[in-house]
Amino acid sequence: MPELDRFLSGRCTPCPDLFRPPSEPCAFKRPQDYNEADKQALTGKGLMTRKRKRLRGTAAKVIKSPHPSQPEKAEIDIRLIEERWRLAAQAGKMYAYDWDVATDVVLRSGEVASIVGRDVSVLTRAQVLARVHPDDRALFAASVTERTPDNPDTQISYRVLDPDGCVKWLGKTARAYFDGNGRMVRMIGMVTDITECKLGEEKLREYERAVEGVEEFISVFDREYRCIMTNRAYLSRRKLTREQVVGHFARELVDEEVYETVIQPKLDECFQGKVVKYELRYTYPEIGERDLLAEYYPIEGWNGVDRIVCVLHDITDHKRAERALADMTRKLIEAQEQERARIGRELHEDINQRLARVSNELQQLQNNPSEIEDRVRKLQKRTAEIANDVQALSHELHPSKLEYLGVVAGMTSWCKEFSEGQEIEVNFKAEIGSAISFEIGITLFRLLQEALHNAAKHSGVKRVDVELAEQPKEIHLTIRDEGKGFDVEEARRGKGLGLASMEERVRLVNGTIAIESSPRRGTKIRVHIPLALGPVEQRQAA
Repeated sequence: MPELDRFLSGRCTPCPDLFRPPSEPCAFKRPQDYNEADKQALTGKGLMTRKRKRLRGTAAKVIKSPHPSQPEKAEIDIRLIEERWRLAAQAGKMYAYDWDVATDVVLRSGEVASIVGRDVSVLTRAQVLARVHPDDRALFAASVTERTPDNPDTQISYRVLDPDGCVKWLGKTARAYFDGNGRMVRMIGMVTDITECKLGEEKLREYERAVEGVEEFISVFDREYRCIMTNRAYLSRRKLTREQVVGHFARELVDEEVYETVIQPKLDECFQGKVVKYELRYTYPEIGERDLLAEYYPIEGWNGVDRIVCVLHDITDHKRAERALADMTRKLIEAQEQERARIGRELHEDINQRLARVSNELQQLQNNPSEIEDRVRKLQKRTAEIANDVQALSHELHPSKLEYLGVVAGMTSWCKEFSEGQEIEVNFKAEIGSAISFEIGITLFRLLQEALHNAAKHSGVKRVDVELAEQPKEIHLTIRDEGKGFDVEEARRGKGLGLASMEERVRLVNGTIAIESSPRRGTKIRVHIPLALGPVEQRQAA
């Protein structure tokens, strides 16, 4: 079709009869020469109304004729093309227009009614401009005034007001045509209803505003698994730019195997309308291994679920805390079993055997009454020793002296007993003027027990200095020795629970503990505990 080719190349202003048979002469007219039939042809109660009239007779002949002629086939093809164009315009919510600059008349095709709300096929451009949203009129006007022979094309989005006051978004794509003097004579183009698209974009912007300030990683994916939005937290943690993420497919952003085996099946499940939640451990190239809680939420569109909001919670610290708590619980159980075993051994191997010997000696005394006086004195001494050892063992389990004698006297008594039992000198000094609550006292006592037992077992020294002092609003406990010392970090990683239990006890009373030690340089433990505890700390300490 040479006339259509000339129109597309910009060398000719098109007439409404673009699809006439090549044998017919060009029916080109200037816009001001259009009659009513020409206007009907452009306003589309069919783009080719005149051609349709000719086609009616031809189509009737073709139906009757088993062998249509070439012109008849051409007429049928033209009619099919017309119908397809009309259906495409309806489906795409668009209409064509032709603006005559000289007369200011705008001719519009029949699909205009379904888009702008009323069937006004012929308007002036001034009337069209009056319906444009006030904020977009400058843009709409510039789409014409800025056109030149070298820059004839324009494409803009703007808002119009419906007769009922509703706002619609339209997209205009057009080309301006100029005469030999460079003056614009007409503009032809297509207008599309893009309201739904704009509403979707606005919703997406709302999502972006809502998620930018949160700490979770949030992204939105479409039906093609393409990322259409992500928040700053995700970009910051991944050390990526928005251009490296938005517009890319999910499989490009993560490990391919993890995507195919885990992520895509979960996305597909969410696209079925289900909320999906699961945990996974994933290794990012930029930040290493992280524990994640993934939550997928379906978003309904016009044709069902068309987007998914993916929320990733970095639960690495939480998982580490869980693992640390589980490890501490395991160590606590082991420590309890070890303590029970120690008490059991002391009762069985020491106290029980000594009581058995006392029983045997009483039996022998019954058989030899002549030695009763001397033997009774020895039995009294042994019974007193057993009683003292049972008392010491009882104090290890529950320091009742703290309740009856007070913190300072109770700790002093225990240090004396420990010194005698372990054959190690404990130099205990206390300068306390205020009353110390039982909650703080039991914490200090357990710290003292643990530190002295560790010193007796590992330091290799025969002297330990202990100082309990009162500072403004605080109690300070300092324990030092000049023994072998140890690597503090290595001890924390070990199987023992000693340091962890000391630190946890201090934390429960809102205090601080510092442990300074290194191989062959001794050990110093400093504990600071506030004198006043709040209700929460008191319950925890108890």
